[in-house]
Amino acid sequence: LRGRSFESQGEQPMILNENQGYIHYSKSTMIMNLLQDILGAETINLALSDFLSDTAFGGPPYPRSVDLVPYLRNVCPERYQYLITDLFERIVLYDNKTTEASAVLMDDGSYSVTIRADVRKLRVEDLGDEIEESLSDWIEIGVLGDDGDVLFLERRLIESNQVDLTVRVPDRPAEAGIDPL
Repeated sequence: LRGRSFESQGEQPMILNENQGYIHYSKSTMIMNLLQDILGAETINLALSDFLSDTAFGGPPYPRSVDLVPYLRNVCPERYQYLITDLFERIVLYDNKTTEASAVLMDDGSYSVTIRADVRKLRVEDLGDEIEESLSDWIEIGVLGDDGDVLFLERRLIESNQVDLTVRVPDRPAEAGIDPL
């Protein structure tokens, strides 16, 4: 987000971005990694392969990000379609905070971990105004062990600003929270 503090014109969504290096290099990498993580490398590679076979070796006008988005939509399951919109066509920020995490040792040696978090989704307008939006987003919840090993990591559908959930893990937890990695 540091790059946007130097903007005189305002940040553009990925699909319209031009001459904003912190967007094409940094944000685009994060977007494609997130899509690969959620949809799988094979799915993303299929979209890119189809895009390439339809647009390779053509003359002007050359393909742009706006031309790629339909290929990503084609391979994206319905429950994740909002991601294509949020990642490419809008500027969206999350303000996620774990407010409490506790663990209780169970009789069988496992741990019951309770996580409470506050989640906000904000749409950023042209001049930087942030407008809170309702949630219906898949966000990772996780529990990590002493060595940073993942004891539990799962995307959950978050539809409320307050998250309160309990999970079981096999070993002693060291950290727990929303979007832990």
